[in-house]
Amino acid sequence: MPSREYRWIRRDTDRGVAVLRITLRELHGDEPTDVLHDELCAAVGGLPVPNAVLDCRDVTCVTSLGIAALLKFRNHCKQTGGHVALCNLAPMVMEVFVATKVVSPDADDDVPFLIAPDTSAAVAKLLPPT
Repeated sequence: MPSREYRWIRRDTDRGVAVLRITLRELHGDEPTDVLHDELCAAVGGLPVPNAVLDCRDVTCVTSLGIAALLKFRNHCKQTGGHVALCNLAPMVMEVFVATKVVSPDADDDVPFLIAPDTSAAVAKLLPPT
């Protein structure tokens, strides 16, 4: 896949899974969240199955617009059989995600996003069982 410059993410891959580090500290506002969504979609564009880990270590604040952008990205991936996992969530960000029911500490709950403590664990959750 050709290299591309992104404003709000850093892209890497691990065992065929896109690892996308979100560098936007506050996920709010129309323009930043729209750009973030577009960049996330572009970053998985060349993958046959767009499995992605969103590394949120730099994210300190999230609003409904930020959650909406992430959910739209998840739907984009899901359309072609992909999944999305979130990792490195700050406690306050985790609280917002749990309160809005987009993640759950209980792995059996039916929520949009898988969660993991770090990128390695998140990638492992997205790999097919061996």
